[in-house]
Amino acid sequence: MATITSLKNQCVRDLAWSCFGQNLINDFGGLGHSAVQSCHIHLTAARQQWLLQLDQEPTPLLDYLSQPRSPRIGLYFEALWQFFITHDADLELLAHNLQVSYNKKTYGEFDVIYRDNSNGNSYHLELAIKFYLNNSLSANRGIFSTDFGYWLGPNAIDRLDIKTEHLLNHQIKLSASEAGKNALALLGLETVIPEIAIKGRLFYPHSINPEASTAALSPSHNYGHWANLSNLNKVTQTCVDWLILDRSEWISPVYRTLAELEQKIKCPLQLQDTLSLYFSTNSQPLMICGLEQRDDYYCEKVRFFITADNWPKCTRRTAHKSL
Repeated sequence: MATITSLKNQCVRDLAWSCFGQNLINDFGGLGHSAVQSCHIHLTAARQQWLLQLDQEPTPLLDYLSQPRSPRIGLYFEALWQFFITHDADLELLAHNLQVSYNKKTYGEFDVIYRDNSNGNSYHLELAIKFYLNNSLSANRGIFSTDFGYWLGPNAIDRLDIKTEHLLNHQIKLSASEAGKNALALLGLETVIPEIAIKGRLFYPHSINPEASTAALSPSHNYGHWANLSNLNKVTQTCVDWLILDRSEWISPVYRTLAELEQKIKCPLQLQDTLSLYFSTNSQPLMICGLEQRDDYYCEKVRFFITADNWPKCTRRTAHKSL
């Protein structure tokens, strides 16, 4: 992913990380679903060359993304996948966000149905992008655990165990249901291979080194750390320059010119003042990243969620919809 990290256009970089970045979970057999596989699409030399060309001329992608759509990061993530499959030489997008109904009842929708012309197979692909903070230390008397129930979304309502249960026991099973088979038949398909691509990042307590003691977690998943506001000084010791990330900047690592970020960079003291003011009236965690300079660019070095001191209790009272 070294070349992908330095793609200059953020949307192209987001596309690369969405489609070819590490999964949070690779092996669903560890969750009792050996018939479900992680998405088989890989970053080939041809696809890497396509990304580099798209980075030089991103207008087709930007035009596609400019179509009216929800600002939610999950739908942006799906749109990036749709664009990639549509433009890949080996793949054919057969349907996306296809509603599955039967006898006037709606059972859900297929995220993506596509054909891989290199092997002749058709696939039902379910997509998810999630950002979870591990709350085991405070919830489990100081004992760290990667059990899926301890991974909470920033709003403290969404959880990794809930999401995987819904993916594996509802969404991915749609293609095997009577309603799903009827929907597939309208596309001229009898069977499809079920796949899941769950991307994003896991945030460990700032005192814990990342690990994957739960067999189902991908050993190479993307990760960061989190800390509450009172421990911010321990976080800011790692970097001189800091950036508060908008939600639209959550997917791929920061790679921006010095000129682009000149007015946004904060030193540790400025960051402390800004976050203290923010949490005086807000409860939702903020994502930040520490930067280092390379030539004329700022490159991401570390990433953190910073929470209110009483997270997650404060967030549950004012939670927004999950990503």
